[in-house]
Amino acid sequence: MEFCQPMKAQPSSQPKTIQSHPLDFRAEISSIDEENRTVDLIFTTGADVERMNWWTGERYIERLSTKPESVRLDRLNAGASVLDTHSSWGLSSVLGVVADGTAKMSGGQGTLRARFAKNDPDADAAWNKISQKIVRHVSVGYKTHRVEEIPPKKVGDLPVRVAIDWEPYEVSLVPIPADAGAKLRDSKSLETNSCVIETRTLEETMADEVVEQERKDPPVEPTETDAAVARETKRVQGIITACRAANLSSAFRDKLIGEKIGLEDAQTRVLEELDKRGGATAGPRPGPSGAVEVGEDELAKTRAGITNALLHRANPEKFKLDDGAGQFRSMSLMEIGRHILERRGISTRGVSDKMTLAGMALGFDVRSGSMTTSDFPNILADVFNKVLRNAYDEAPSTWAPLVRRRPVSDFKPINVVQFGDAPALLQVNEHGEFKRGYISDSKETYTLLTWGRVVAITRKALINDDTNAFSRVPSMFGRTARAKESDLVWAQITGNPAMGDGNALFSAAHGNYDSGGTNIGVTGVSAARTAIRKQTSLDGEKLNLTPRFILVPTELETEAEQLVLPVQPAQTSNVNPFQGKLGVIAEARLSAASADAWYLACAASEIDVIELANLEGEEGPMVESRNGFDYDGVEIKCRLDRAAKVTDWRGLYKDVGAT
Repeated sequence: MEFCQPMKAQPSSQPKTIQSHPLDFRAEISSIDEENRTVDLIFTTGADVERMNWWTGERYIERLSTKPESVRLDRLNAGASVLDTHSSWGLSSVLGVVADGTAKMSGGQGTLRARFAKNDPDADAAWNKISQKIVRHVSVGYKTHRVEEIPPKKVGDLPVRVAIDWEPYEVSLVPIPADAGAKLRDSKSLETNSCVIETRTLEETMADEVVEQERKDPPVEPTETDAAVARETKRVQGIITACRAANLSSAFRDKLIGEKIGLEDAQTRVLEELDKRGGATAGPRPGPSGAVEVGEDELAKTRAGITNALLHRANPEKFKLDDGAGQFRSMSLMEIGRHILERRGISTRGVSDKMTLAGMALGFDVRSGSMTTSDFPNILADVFNKVLRNAYDEAPSTWAPLVRRRPVSDFKPINVVQFGDAPALLQVNEHGEFKRGYISDSKETYTLLTWGRVVAITRKALINDDTNAFSRVPSMFGRTARAKESDLVWAQITGNPAMGDGNALFSAAHGNYDSGGTNIGVTGVSAARTAIRKQTSLDGEKLNLTPRFILVPTELETEAEQLVLPVQPAQTSNVNPFQGKLGVIAEARLSAASADAWYLACAASEIDVIELANLEGEEGPMVESRNGFDYDGVEIKCRLDRAAKVTDWRGLYKDVGAT
């Protein structure tokens, strides 16, 4: 059970309880002791950190209270683990411990001493980098149990959540400073704890700040109650750690905690339960080189083999079968799910009901009503993502030569600024002055949009061995994502949108529009090319652009190809001036707008024509997964953040065609 310290001030509104995810923050290495292999850390100064709830998108400022009574140090002082990048998958991830009793709060800071293992290859490698000051980043994992929320003082400010009851529980070496929200996207984010939020008024907050400035907190002497709390916390954490290491369900763990079983007795029961489920033989074992290998490494190989086998089943030509995947090639989805559970130490003996087994494989233990540690949902999501991305990459995109891709960092309006030429150079007479020139500019604006859908891989799909769940469906998603990009790009041409100067894309004002209409032929295309050649910059300078493509609806594809194919004329007047100079781009979306209109276009490498923006780091469709709530299975979400905009009319020309 969790113990919370009472508040000293009354809240101004009714408290609410939420499920809070584990977080982490960067700590600072203050000193290194080579002889004893210890480092001293300043693990908190109470500084403000901007956070975001990845499920709701809510942003807030988090402030950790540095009052001694606000911080639960029992888990650190009881010898919390020092880990490699927050990894808890195997013993090789444990590099050291927090030295007993060294964690303390004093002078507005939290400090501790971490001791690293000796004669251990992983710990030796880590200590070597620490002693050379190569690794300097340390991250401390913690949970919040109670916070006070201070509303914004003015519009635009973020609310401040002051953690008045929080609990650090592990220390990790990390290659870069920790991302506060990174854990919320992986499987560990399923583990939550209850956190009480109490909202205070600004008046109460300001009054407390005045009192805080006028006095210093007196030292708090430990009481018998504090000792009892420490013993109970140590018991509960010991049971949680033992059950987690043995991959036992949360129902088994909660039973040990609720029945007040002592820590030693509880650990004995965990070993007995592990033996019943056939997991007692899954511990460390000597490897080929004599070094100890942990079973988790084998699990990683198993996951990789299953993933490859399912990818090969979905697309044999694209995904070749790797070594170690052959044994899973002919297994059904149910057989694969059972295999993963057994390797995880979760016995499926006696489970004959397919719906129950499918639920266990997908991560929900219907017998105890708790989440299991199955990797199967993550494997299915990984397969889904790779098949989708492959289909996306292979889907046709006729617009590619006309488009420049642009990554953007947020959803704010995107401004495309066009600069004019440098001012012309003027003659400077003897003793004359250099005259100043100016560069003109114009601007186009658009905004990134989000597109997406959610599908579910259900128990029924698993039981039916429905390969469509991870082959046809993600392939369709990949092609749909590429089709959405095509819709956005071609809509800019067929929609004839208004440009930044107030005129339509194709208009007489822009000199890129023939409303009379001519057939595709030497005469019409020659007039269009001349118009593009004569386009001028913002300063009136001739651009002398060269069109590279003729864009046509599918009805005019044959005529366009005839125009650009080389011929051997009998006389000079019959020479085709466009042979080999124009590429043909035929697009059905142009047919939907007009079966007669055709266009000339420059390449994006010569002049900006159309921009296709994507959210930074998301060059393709993004996939996220979670255990379903509305659906009895795994929900997989496909998201595409995209927007398209014509940025310059000078590289495009439209002829309405002869009807």
